[in-house]
Amino acid sequence: MGDHKRYRSKIENYILAYNNFNVDEMLRDVHEDLTFQNVTNGEITLRTQGIEEFKNQAEMTKALFQEREQKIGVMRFHGDVVEVEIDYTALLAKDLSSGLKAGEIIHLKGKSVFVFKDDKILSITDLSF
Repeated sequence: MGDHKRYRSKIENYILAYNNFNVDEMLRDVHEDLTFQNVTNGEITLRTQGIEEFKNQAEMTKALFQEREQKIGVMRFHGDVVEVEIDYTALLAKDLSSGLKAGEIIHLKGKSVFVFKDDKILSITDLSF
């Protein structure tokens, strides 16, 4: 049960930092070999390898949003893997190549899968439907 509490705390910290556009705090509990993937409708739309690549991507994407919020739903623990249901809302600051315009609000439901190693977040996979 101790792992569950620690993992929950690290995930909550990461998501709070994400919501607050605080990249340094997002990285606090991240393993230096972090793998990040964003998967939409079964296709990988973004993949980073290593903490520096992830940090650069996170810094770049901050400018896309005026506001953003991930709300945590149910967490499911499977050893060192935690699945988190996420409700995501964001207000765009810029037009996107997908055709979405600045000022539009995005609503997504999905889940994030966090894998831990050495008490750090080794991988994050964001899945949206």
